[in-house]
Amino acid sequence: MVKKTFTFSKNQIFWLIMASSPIGLSTLPREINQYTGQSGWLFIILSLAIIILFTRIFLILPERYPGCSLLNILENIIGKWLGRLLFVALIAISIILTGLGMRLLSDGIIVHILFHTPGWSIILSELLIVMYAATKKEETLARFNELIQPLLILTLFTIFLLVINKANFSDLKPIVAKGIIFDKGLFTSLYSYLISWVFLFFLPLMPNFDTLKKGVFQGLVFLTITVGLLFIMAISLFGPVEINYIEYPSIDMARLVEIPILERIEIVFLTSWILYGFSLNHLTLLSASVGFKTLFSKTPFSRWVIFVGVIVFLVAIYPDDIEHTGYLARVIQLVVTVILFFIFPLIVLIDTVKRKVKQN
Repeated sequence: MVKKTFTFSKNQIFWLIMASSPIGLSTLPREINQYTGQSGWLFIILSLAIIILFTRIFLILPERYPGCSLLNILENIIGKWLGRLLFVALIAISIILTGLGMRLLSDGIIVHILFHTPGWSIILSELLIVMYAATKKEETLARFNELIQPLLILTLFTIFLLVINKANFSDLKPIVAKGIIFDKGLFTSLYSYLISWVFLFFLPLMPNFDTLKKGVFQGLVFLTITVGLLFIMAISLFGPVEINYIEYPSIDMARLVEIPILERIEIVFLTSWILYGFSLNHLTLLSASVGFKTLFSKTPFSRWVIFVGVIVFLVAIYPDDIEHTGYLARVIQLVVTVILFFIFPLIVLIDTVKRKVKQN
């Protein structure tokens, strides 16, 4: 069991959800546009409706089992071995996502800041810092996100305001683009919520259910607003054709600022982007470490942090290039989609049936 040293507040849960947006979010406008054209913002709204529905379904579990860890809930519903198997799978996903996140972040740093620097050295440096932060447990994570996430949002929305005069919103017409590939467009839009479930590792530290629900849903809505505005601004500034050749639309957007005193705002954005990547990798590495600690409570927490860190490093250096990293991220997204949209609803259904049988 996770020791309840403190309790997440609603605001901290909100920023926890914001921190769970994947590293590749800055490339998402280009990715969505490939399948939806200028209609991508419609798919982003649709993805929010879907994720809210299924999030509400799996939030039934902590509502029915207040104060219990996810492992305890799963073991109680589907049995000890199946419960542990699914729990270990979620830990493995967290580890892989941490490794891929570090690889994507290091590639971005190499492209925009530290040219020709070996990727492994950037990954190792970040990993050591993240591991140290993880040993400080959940409260450090919550406090750090309360500081970093507003900084990133403020910087991004400032850039929106500074370049909005250059936007050509007619590029968003017609509303329904030609040649939409619906399934791939929707799947890509759901990428924003790839890691939004990791708060489940911290259930014993969550407040009452109503506060948890409000923090999660408000975080999901604000995350969607941010992604939607990023897509709309990217299409309006670069057009649905040119954006296909821009790797990081949000960074290129910052370079359009022409006010002399703010012409290097891209440096501020890159700095906040790196800090955001750090907070995300901190979140997923800590989640995996907490997961192992929940499974094996007698082993010191610091040992699990080191164990997870070693595996994360191996995952991070495994991909051949950024395309390979993106491919692996899509595979993991498919696995997460199956778990969130099929396995968790099935578990809720099993629990509901068991409760009705007991009542009768």
